[in-house]
Amino acid sequence: MLFRLAIRHLASRPRFFPVVSLAIVVAGAIVVNCFLADLERRLIKDEIDLRFSHVKVQPKEYDAAAYSLSKLIVSPEAVIQELSGQKRTIGVAPRVKFRALLSTAGGDLPVAVNAIDSERDDLVFKLQGKVKTGRYLAGSEEAALLGKELATGLGLAVGDQIDLLAQGKNGVYHEFSLLVKGVLETGDKEIDGASIFVPLAVAQAGLNLGDGVTEISLRLKNPADAPAVKLDRLAVKSWQEEISKTGWLEQARYYITSGFAAALGLIVLIVSANYFRLAGIKRRQEYAYLKRLGFKSWEFLILAAWELFFILGSGIILGLLLGGVLLKCLRWL
Repeated sequence: MLFRLAIRHLASRPRFFPVVSLAIVVAGAIVVNCFLADLERRLIKDEIDLRFSHVKVQPKEYDAAAYSLSKLIVSPEAVIQELSGQKRTIGVAPRVKFRALLSTAGGDLPVAVNAIDSERDDLVFKLQGKVKTGRYLAGSEEAALLGKELATGLGLAVGDQIDLLAQGKNGVYHEFSLLVKGVLETGDKEIDGASIFVPLAVAQAGLNLGDGVTEISLRLKNPADAPAVKLDRLAVKSWQEEISKTGWLEQARYYITSGFAAALGLIVLIVSANYFRLAGIKRRQEYAYLKRLGFKSWEFLILAAWELFFILGSGIILGLLLGGVLLKCLRWL
């Protein structure tokens, strides 16, 4: 009886404002949370596809931030064969990373150079699909790929020659004269604005590295297997370790979602307090009539609780539906 009476009360006096308020907060929380989750997934995918891969193998105590050539993997083919023989492996790619000065009319510009084996690299990274103009590197040609912002800022185009000056492992400076074969547009500011890609063989010969490389990258069939890859004599890092160092987006998502949860709780509290206050003022006559019919005090509380439950439930359900529709429209669902 109390259940039906609560429905009749709400049907005669609909509570649109609290229902809509709750729906907006719930829908907003869903959309913002899913937006941040989608952004996080795309950032992680780009980090894996363009920079890190699933597993990175480097010499122990290698200083990756300094692009140091003091420590190398001197026999990379043995490591590559060992990693390639595992069933979970899709591709293995050696690289040499070093700093260089790009000579320009306005002076020397420091750039990050990635020397890659184009055939192997294409099995691990997704650079080839990011070539906006020109073409991808092939073999050991004396050529280079430039980031779009770097090329635009220097007025360089496909077919132009660039000169690089870099310090080899032995401390001697070496000069490279290369033709621009392609321009990359990845959406990554560091790659597009300050990176150059050259053939691995060209860098190894020009810097007197022999067969040495600074890192070997690995792509797996199942990314979750990355922590299981181990090598005794080298440092092995999984993409999970690397991503955990830049977890600011996950923290932002937590704080924003917590903020929406607090707003939802505050609205529920305000709606509840306001509802009971108005119910006591506006329904005195109705409650007096019900009391003459034999209603007990606790039954009035249950009646009010049912009505409040329907208001809150309607707002949350409407918010879930609205959030689902928005996610469908935005193609996040």
